[in-house]
Amino acid sequence: MDVLTGYLVFSIGFNLILFLLAYFFQTDKITDLSYSLTFAAISIYSFIQSERSLVDIIILLLVIIWAIRLGSYLFYRIHAIGRDKRFDQIRERFISFFLFWLMQGLTCFVVMIPAILINQATSKDSNMIVVIGVIIAISGLLLESVADQQKFKFKSLNPGKFMNSGVWSYLQHPNYTGELLFWWSIFIISLPFSSWYYSIIGPLWISLIIIRFSGISILQKKWSERYGNDPDFVAYSKKTYKLVPFIY
Repeated sequence: MDVLTGYLVFSIGFNLILFLLAYFFQTDKITDLSYSLTFAAISIYSFIQSERSLVDIIILLLVIIWAIRLGSYLFYRIHAIGRDKRFDQIRERFISFFLFWLMQGLTCFVVMIPAILINQATSKDSNMIVVIGVIIAISGLLLESVADQQKFKFKSLNPGKFMNSGVWSYLQHPNYTGELLFWWSIFIISLPFSSWYYSIIGPLWISLIIIRFSGISILQKKWSERYGNDPDFVAYSKKTYKLVPFIY
């Protein structure tokens, strides 16, 4: 596992360089792009260290496509809205802003552990598990893309209203469902090539963050404060699953 230490240093170092640029120029454009850029950078670095088999190429393409999709969406959004309100309280505070970037570097590394372990493995042959993982990954990418596009268009035309149409009529957080499908699929692909008790750390980490820390929990509180008196929202919240149909 010593090889993982190098990737941890790479991820955190990459984020600290971007942190200095974002802090010096006080811009959210770098901050919003940095998350997807880090995944792309780790993926390319890991691929270079691999034996460059078909499976390695598949993992590289999946992560790069995911990063381009998310990065393009966030880049377009930040140009449209001007700034990211999430950083208003920490953007000018060096230590707080630094800790955000440090945590982001750690998160990107941990989530990428399954992909790194795939690239580090030798004698990789494509098999049915790889095929299943790729199908799930593409499904997650499509769901996440559609959800983000629908919400952005809806919010542009209906500012101040909650989103409950399109795929959002079936799930309260379909974008996060797509995100988790994607990263759990990378774990599935890693199963024939690495120890599951190491690689499962990645999808578990991103699941905890999305469900308990920076994703759903924060949004649910914000939505409750903003739309809590709207009977349509109350009905929508009660009848619509948050993340996984019939489960959560």
